[in-house]
Amino acid sequence: TSRDNGYPISDAQRRIWVLSQFRGGSVTYNMPGSIPLDGNYDVEAFGKALHAIIERHEVLRTIFREVQDGTVKQFVLSTEQLGFSIDYKDYRKDKDPGQKAKQYFDKDAYREFDLTKGPLLRAALLRLSDKEYSFYFNMHHIISDGWSMGVLTKEVMAFYEAFTEKQEPGLRPLPIQYKDYAVWQLEQLGTDRFKQHRKYWTESLKGEIPLLDLPSHKQRPVLKTNNGNRLRTYLQVQQAKDIRNYVQDQGGTLFMFLLASLKVLIHKYTQQKDIIIGSPIAGRGHADLENQIGCYINTLPLRSHIDTESTFQENYRRIKENVLKAYDHQMYPFDRLVEDLNLKRDTSRSALFDIMAILQNNTENDTSIEIDPDKTRTVEDLGKAMSKFDIIFTFKEHGNTIALDVTYNSDIYQKRTMATLMGHYKTLVQSIIDDHTKPIDRIDMLSQEQRHELLHTFNDTKAEYPKDKTIIQLFQEQ
Repeated sequence: TSRDNGYPISDAQRRIWVLSQFRGGSVTYNMPGSIPLDGNYDVEAFGKALHAIIERHEVLRTIFREVQDGTVKQFVLSTEQLGFSIDYKDYRKDKDPGQKAKQYFDKDAYREFDLTKGPLLRAALLRLSDKEYSFYFNMHHIISDGWSMGVLTKEVMAFYEAFTEKQEPGLRPLPIQYKDYAVWQLEQLGTDRFKQHRKYWTESLKGEIPLLDLPSHKQRPVLKTNNGNRLRTYLQVQQAKDIRNYVQDQGGTLFMFLLASLKVLIHKYTQQKDIIIGSPIAGRGHADLENQIGCYINTLPLRSHIDTESTFQENYRRIKENVLKAYDHQMYPFDRLVEDLNLKRDTSRSALFDIMAILQNNTENDTSIEIDPDKTRTVEDLGKAMSKFDIIFTFKEHGNTIALDVTYNSDIYQKRTMATLMGHYKTLVQSIIDDHTKPIDRIDMLSQEQRHELLHTFNDTKAEYPKDKTIIQLFQEQ
């Protein structure tokens, strides 16, 4: 395919393109990030470093257009055609430079990208003091993913240092570009290996797809929205330690325990036993993809049945096997699977699942960092956020404990409901740790205080009534 005629797009890109065509849909796929910088920075050299990365990764110079037959293709522009420039702001004279920078982030995070014109990357160097800067960037998900954000920041710094010290950056040339991966993915779909992957997923998702509706005070909007809010809490230090020990004893991974306990929580809330939770996977199984920027991420719809009469340990073992099998078949594109299943479209929901679970562990965790015990007893409101699903549970190893962020759709759930749910999760985890041989039915998610409140405060229906009238007369009066 020649550069002028465009190149095929990957399955993930096609899905993002379609969802970005809805009003306000594109902003949902903005991926903003920032890193603090200490020292003195040369704005010109920083801009030069970004241009070098745009030159290195074709995907950062890519735009998307519908061609005559209605298919969407990606077109790679030259650096000149793209017309990228870095923004620079000096907030040193402002009363609160940090607040000013935050306003800049918040405003840009919700600015739409034009997928047909580009650039699909924006970047700024914000100066907060003589020796403090913030490097802010925002990419559209159609050309990037969480892993890509790490690659971008690492390479910007490598190029910047090379330019300021007048050396070569020491980055190996990229063996392939994203467009080559998209073509490869298309070719793979016809292979026997991919047919096996397809068979596994269509088998595990056959029959009626369970809809998970957690109790809510709000009516679900007819058209799915992405308005959200994010809350944060931390597991107690001892809890995190006990979970790690449990995983070591039983085999498996931290993610498997968090997923299994989350499914128990959802069962307690909904009484449903057939539960699908989505989880992202990096999709970079090949060494050539490690230093790539692009949308490689894939999603695994993890389905399992909760057996309420068996123990947590037995359920954990089943979920462990289930996750390992899903990993074996992770190469099959989720977006292709959604098409294969030919599901009835529900405009108020995401396809296949409404709850996602993520364990962010792609960075080294410094276990010597100690978290303030108060943070394990409270829920912090992190404010407005885009929520692609009803609820996203994001776990991250944080020093000597585990942080839990819950991003929820604020058009469906209230903050109070979600904060209570986070508390229930921590109590449930404690109940599992105390005795993992208890049947699921007997695992507790209510603390002593909540139990007392339910039994005594809510059930305290004692009331005064007139003694000279019968119940029938009182009823007639009402």
